[in-house]
Amino acid sequence: MLCAVGLFVVWILADLDNGPKYLRAAIWLAGTSLLAFLIYVGLSVYCGRFRKPLVDANNEPAADNEVIWGGFWLWPHRRKEVKSGTTVDDILRGVLYDRSQIWPPLSLAAAAIVTALVLISLLVCGTLALSTAAAAVQVALTRKPTRAVFSTSEVPRLSPIKPTPANPAHGSPTP
Repeated sequence: MLCAVGLFVVWILADLDNGPKYLRAAIWLAGTSLLAFLIYVGLSVYCGRFRKPLVDANNEPAADNEVIWGGFWLWPHRRKEVKSGTTVDDILRGVLYDRSQIWPPLSLAAAAIVTALVLISLLVCGTLALSTAAAAVQVALTRKPTRAVFSTSEVPRLSPIKPTPANPAHGSPTP
């Protein structure tokens, strides 16, 4: 929904006066999208580094492991264990991979919410960066606001697609 609203605003406001602003906005949105991606990579390394080994039907280790997404902070008694040299992976194995034994519910919820917000930011900013740049290019090519251009025939620098008998969708074939 955020992408749709953003796309509508980008489309309706794109005109010759906003060209430089659109290019700056596209650069900022692309940078924000890149930053969101890097934050997600950091989150996956920090919270999503834990693996639960799976077994196949023959009770042998499977090729894949289940990813366990942890929280931001540990229960106080688990923090003491980690400070004394026990790894979180060892603690997880000892509690049969029950996340609630390692991280408080608020820690798990905070990690999930932050991850969701980062992914939404990545999606929305990336989509709007591409759309804003595309609208700026369209305005530069046509010298018209985007809302005034409805087909490629109105773009003088693009050659129209010539209809063929195999592809009459672009008009009736010429004899």
